[in-house]
Amino acid sequence: MEQLVLDTLHDRRRSGDESCLVVNVAGIELLKSGPEAIPVIEGILSAVVAPAERQAVDFPGLPYVMGAYLVLASRSGHPGVSSFLQSLPRALQREAVNAVPTFFRMMKDGFNFGTAPGNNVLRFLHHARISPDGELREAAESVARGLPAGTVPPA
Repeated sequence: MEQLVLDTLHDRRRSGDESCLVVNVAGIELLKSGPEAIPVIEGILSAVVAPAERQAVDFPGLPYVMGAYLVLASRSGHPGVSSFLQSLPRALQREAVNAVPTFFRMMKDGFNFGTAPGNNVLRFLHHARISPDGELREAAESVARGLPAGTVPPA
């Protein structure tokens, strides 16, 4: 499982070529994992990603890792999501907020990965909306406005 998360984080397995739609294959596989992936993702985010200062450059698959974490946590009702994400540096909290519209997009037949954002993820989004960090707060407000009506309680 650790190797799958690292492959996703470093975008090591891709489908397609540079002229077509390119997909992080490991990231799609990670999204299909069970709740056993959650503590592995938390460990890698804490030990590998959080200490780095240049996440976007060093970890091109970070959006997939964060999105998979949110989807898997929502599916399983994993407790502690909000407190874990709040313990991360603000840049990673913004990454989590920014993953919500991609990984919880409403399609005509439901959410794109078959999972609505769980209360645990919505709790984190609520905390981000009242954060003293202006960038985090603004990102969370924007994301909350894009979710289906009634999904997110008022800040």
